[in-house]
Amino acid sequence: MERFFGASRVARIEDQTWPEGRGLFFADSVGLECFDRLAALRPPFVGGELSEELERALLGIGIVTYTGLQGLDRLPGGTDFMFYGFPLRIVCGDGSPVRAVAVVEAEPAGHGMNA
Repeated sequence: MERFFGASRVARIEDQTWPEGRGLFFADSVGLECFDRLAALRPPFVGGELSEELERALLGIGIVTYTGLQGLDRLPGGTDFMFYGFPLRIVCGDGSPVRAVAVVEAEPAGHGMNA
């Protein structure tokens, strides 16, 4: 089960570094040119608008992929959130629909205000 949830972050292709030990999501289209970086980083999962070639390559090395996600552009950049994307158990299937959920921590009440 732990392969399908965990701390995550939205990344951009042009970022110099991507955070380690987190799922990575891309709001922009990502192609096979990012495979080497992702393979070296070994995130537990990658999501966003992935090319079919990149998705197949990531699955081939055991990295779970999530495509067709809505609302990635509304997730905060530069901060972690928890992602949950549990697949259905489909006999002889090689993919599954998921109910994808991102949990973003709200700022504490009164944040940024003088008391």
